[in-house]
Amino acid sequence: MSVRILPLLMLSALLFAACEERNTGGQRHAPVPPDSVLAPLLRSTDEYALSQLPTVELRHGTETISLNLEGLLAWDTRAVGSITARVSGRIQKLHVRSMFGKVTKGQAIAEIYSPELATAQENLLFILKQDPGNSSLIAAARSKLLLLGMTEGQLKRITDQGTIDPTVTIVSAYSGRAIDPGMEIPGRTTSTSGLQPTAALALKEGDYVAKGATLMSIADDRKIWALIKIPPAQSDVLASGDSITIVTPAGSGHSVRARIGSIEPFFREGEWNLTARVPLDNSTLGLPVGMPVHASAKRKVKDADWLPRSAVVSLGTEQVVFVAADAGFTARSVQVGVRSDSLVQVLGGIKPAERVAANGQFLSLIHISEPTRPY
Repeated sequence: MSVRILPLLMLSALLFAACEERNTGGQRHAPVPPDSVLAPLLRSTDEYALSQLPTVELRHGTETISLNLEGLLAWDTRAVGSITARVSGRIQKLHVRSMFGKVTKGQAIAEIYSPELATAQENLLFILKQDPGNSSLIAAARSKLLLLGMTEGQLKRITDQGTIDPTVTIVSAYSGRAIDPGMEIPGRTTSTSGLQPTAALALKEGDYVAKGATLMSIADDRKIWALIKIPPAQSDVLASGDSITIVTPAGSGHSVRARIGSIEPFFREGEWNLTARVPLDNSTLGLPVGMPVHASAKRKVKDADWLPRSAVVSLGTEQVVFVAADAGFTARSVQVGVRSDSLVQVLGGIKPAERVAANGQFLSLIHISEPTRPY
């Protein structure tokens, strides 16, 4: 039975081949070359991605950049004064003991017992008793005592009573809050988490102080800064003198219109943002130092090229867009400028007529080993 079936199968194969030759004119089919239809399918996925995502073009024009930033309130370090000892001696009495204690101008800070002061007073009393007509010596002795920190009232009391007072009262020339000298205060750091408002000052009764030593510093809380953090990508948007609105958290109900005083030309330790200093008059606001704040600002950028922010993908060291090519997209590096919440300024890398994927994040999931360098 199998012997009869085999010749029938061979005959069927020959008839099928003859029919194929008749339909093609006796020519065999040549291999199909990789034409424009198949070429995209044969390209490496490392350099090309098939997709039908919506595309956009560069838009040229003037845009108003709106920035929403964060920051905190800090003392204006220009309004921090130092209380120094004009004589050497020991702290006999301390009137301000706690950190951030309230101090007013003219308030007594400390009393210092000073043998140097006692000797200078004895010299004045001796001249007044032995040579009361020697005005030049008397004036020199009085001037020395004033330089050592005594006031005119104290001098008058000594000369009227004829007795010495070996203590000098140190009074404050500033109003504000008492802090230790050299202390890292808000305004020099970015956080107040390490501050202990109830801690005592380092200066104690019985301590010896040298002439010229700083006893404490007084930070004027009527003059403060709003320290606003500016991401590097937005550093070109703002400049000194620009208007900015400072808004305190819900509950305090303060919204202050101010101007940027300066932008620090360096990155603070542990920070990747620039810091804008916005001077504020806190005499009527009464805002506490260290309070977090929000800030908003607007600025026009004229005659620039723009893309939606979603179209530009950051790869860390470079910015990439996906340019439409045939039936897919290729990655290309671009140079960008300022950013807003929705737009990115494009400085170079693509031409006005080229179209890019409106949302590059979908394509960024595909591995792009080396984006095409811009023209």
